[in-house]
Amino acid sequence: MNRYLNLANKDVCIALLKEIRDNDYVPFYLRITNSHIKDLNQIIGRNVFRKDAVYINSQSLWETMQPIGGEGGHHYHGLTPKQIYNALSHIRYSKNVIVSYDQKYVIITDIDVSDKASLVVVVKPDGYLVKEDQRDVVIVISVYPKDKK
Repeated sequence: MNRYLNLANKDVCIALLKEIRDNDYVPFYLRITNSHIKDLNQIIGRNVFRKDAVYINSQSLWETMQPIGGEGGHHYHGLTPKQIYNALSHIRYSKNVIVSYDQKYVIITDIDVSDKASLVVVVKPDGYLVKEDQRDVVIVISVYPKDKK
């Protein structure tokens, strides 16, 4: 199943995210276009992201939008499709990018989900999509609220 989230088309993206939230599909990857993630290379200080195309697993999206405290509760954040869209479309504006110990990048966005938390996007710049046999692609691992403290 080839599905796209074109961040330049907000209404279509939010409709697709609602569809994923309401249906627990067999997992597949969505290609996120117009992310402009390469803009973060200037913040990081080196050429980490070589392509603007980013991928995200539908199962990760589904879990992120489920009510807090569900099965596997640490993945269930109760985020809305609009919050997910806003986080993904604001990646390129982030000024706070942290490298984790396992070479994933933690991107703290300017999207607030409450007075105490902003949304964080975790990406892996050298991912591998097995079914599609694509190497060295940027994969969004998770989107979740993070305390500002």
